[in-house]
Amino acid sequence: LDKQNATFEHFTEKQGLPNKVVYGILEDEHKNLWMSTNRGLSQLNPQTLIFKNYTKADGLQDDEFNTNALFKAPTGELLFGGLNGLNIFRAGDFQNNGLKPVVQIVDFKINNQSVEANDTSQVLSNSIEYTQSITLAHDQNQLSFELAVMDFTNPAKNRYRYQLVGISKTWIEVGTNPIINFSQLSSGSYTLQVSGSTNGELWSDPVTLQIRVTPPFYATWWAYLIYVGFIAAFVWLWNQTRTQRLLLQQELVFKGKEADQMAELDVLKTRFFTNISHEFRTPLTLILNLVNDLGEKYPNDSLFVSLKRNSQRLLVLINQLLDLSKLEVGQMTIHIQRGDLARFIYELTQGFDLMAQNLLLDFQFVQNRQEAVVYFDADFVEKILTNLLANALKFTPKGGKIGLSVEFDASLDSVNITIQDNGIGISPEKLKRIFERFFQADSTQKRAYEGTGIGLALVKEIVDLHKGTIKVQSQEGAGTTFLVNLPINEQMWAREGKISPVNTTALEYRSINPEALPILNKKEVTEVLLTTDDENILLLVEDNAELRHYIRSIFEAEYRIIVATDGQDGLEKALEAIPDLVICDLMMPRMDGFEFCQRLKTDEKTNHIPVLMLTAKTNVVSKIQGHEAGADGYLTKPFYREELEAIVNNLILQRNTLRQKYEVKVVSLKPDEIKATSLEERFMTQVKAAIERHISESDFGVEQFAALMNITPVVLRRKLKAITNQSITEYVRNYRLQRAADLLREHSGSVSEVAYQVGFENVSYFGKVFQDLYGKSPSEYSKQ
Repeated sequence: LDKQNATFEHFTEKQGLPNKVVYGILEDEHKNLWMSTNRGLSQLNPQTLIFKNYTKADGLQDDEFNTNALFKAPTGELLFGGLNGLNIFRAGDFQNNGLKPVVQIVDFKINNQSVEANDTSQVLSNSIEYTQSITLAHDQNQLSFELAVMDFTNPAKNRYRYQLVGISKTWIEVGTNPIINFSQLSSGSYTLQVSGSTNGELWSDPVTLQIRVTPPFYATWWAYLIYVGFIAAFVWLWNQTRTQRLLLQQELVFKGKEADQMAELDVLKTRFFTNISHEFRTPLTLILNLVNDLGEKYPNDSLFVSLKRNSQRLLVLINQLLDLSKLEVGQMTIHIQRGDLARFIYELTQGFDLMAQNLLLDFQFVQNRQEAVVYFDADFVEKILTNLLANALKFTPKGGKIGLSVEFDASLDSVNITIQDNGIGISPEKLKRIFERFFQADSTQKRAYEGTGIGLALVKEIVDLHKGTIKVQSQEGAGTTFLVNLPINEQMWAREGKISPVNTTALEYRSINPEALPILNKKEVTEVLLTTDDENILLLVEDNAELRHYIRSIFEAEYRIIVATDGQDGLEKALEAIPDLVICDLMMPRMDGFEFCQRLKTDEKTNHIPVLMLTAKTNVVSKIQGHEAGADGYLTKPFYREELEAIVNNLILQRNTLRQKYEVKVVSLKPDEIKATSLEERFMTQVKAAIERHISESDFGVEQFAALMNITPVVLRRKLKAITNQSITEYVRNYRLQRAADLLREHSGSVSEVAYQVGFENVSYFGKVFQDLYGKSPSEYSKQ
């Protein structure tokens, strides 16, 4: 009690009192208060407010005393009664003798291993008690010191404190714990000071130990010297590179030299493609002959038809490369013959008419003469028309129009050929480069059309060699028109000396085989999406028709195949059909495989569907990007059939494992107890939460369930089937039954009450389905 301020100050265990239960208080001759408690005898100095506690270990009859069992004798002795007798003492006998205790470091450990003098660690040459300094390696930074006060009156009450100069600025008391630990000491010098006390008031003189932790090799002075050397070398190299770059920029000022270098590079590139093309022709010849033989042996096998078509397409590309190389070195010569050009062009266009019908295009062909016997190179005219018409077919969308107009002048001196389409067109800045070799108007990864950039360059070279002209007019989004003029009179070619000595009146008229054209995007019939739950659906997203056909032939016996020609088409069909597996290409028009996979995996309706990505890109960056987009598998082209089947089977096996996980226990945890770690688990958490909110409603149906999940009933049915291998009705019923089992275990009501709580109106039906699932009736289950 503070009499001046009229306030009380309370003392509890926090201030040092051993126990809140105080049986009695006596005052000694020095005004100290002595208190008997349930945990020994305690002395409080009113001046310092410091407690000193004594227990049975100090000689008390017991730690627990009795109420009002205390007395102060006239002679000054204090008496306290406890469970096992009396304690009688004179308070003056407990006064401090004024002598400072002595403290010692008695044990030293490094990384939890005791260190002795001259052991294998080579840290101590003498015992730790006689050591004033130690030097440690950088990895010897887990230190432990054991202290001891050289007073054995009551060692358990000896107190300790320490200060590590260099880290702490004050003394740190550790109580009666004689062990002090240091971990992860950084390199440097430290001073450890330790002190001890027998009563917490009088402390010993500090014992000092110098500690030095050496740095690792990479943090030493010579390591920093190496770093500086590396930086200096880098700066020198950067300066040298910068100087060389400035010199190179000065050299590039000479435009003529740059043009010569580019021309030389183009020649080398063409020569390289020529050499490669020549090497391709021999094995390709063998392939074509073998394919023809096998095609005749198995005429009804569509795979050989596809193989033949692709082999012919490869031959066309190789011939174009060879034609370019011949033009480059001046070895392609013109062979003018006499023939009916009107009939030749008519026969030639019949194959394109068929191709246009397959692509749902309107192809119109007109010429002002039915017969025109003139002089021309049939091979050149064929190459010109084939490439220009193929481009028109390629870049014109379904429902578009393509026109071919052939106009002979009155004297049959020249012919004007016009090829017009209403396709995608070409932008003005790219139009001027359209006849450059290997140039493509759209060179991005998502371009909607395949190509090599050879065809138009070859057409320009051939038209020039035929002494003609070619012009192009185009508007982006409105279409493109090619205007070709070729001389066809005898007198001009006679002066040139180009007329072939074999002067025939008729040529070999031919029609182009559409299978040999450089485009293959024929019309495909897309299947009508079914809603059968038990059917395994595989969505194939691939822009190459032949590869789609091949992959389809692999899996059509086990799956119903849905095909899509690009990522956008595939995404729409995936959202509609909810397939069991998706195989998609990486490089596709409109939407590539990365974007397709990412959008599929971030949509709640489709995020459970495994995706296998096919690509011709083998670099690590593309593979990482594919996995980041959410792809479950990544297969590079070319691939083997067995490899594709193995990966698909593995993805299906993983999906079945997930099904078994959710098949075993429908409920397992309540929705608010689940910590979702995957997209499937988050979906199942929402499913369980929706059922839990309506578990007592017997009329809770599929339509209401789907509306709560914000998806259609078809999507909910297929997604739940894919994850749990159960229909919606089965899952809801099993959920109700397992929740009923929880209630029966907790004895939350009678069987009929529990049945009504989980949405069963018919108790007998509830009993039947419950016994089917658990092998016991509800009443038996409740008793167990």
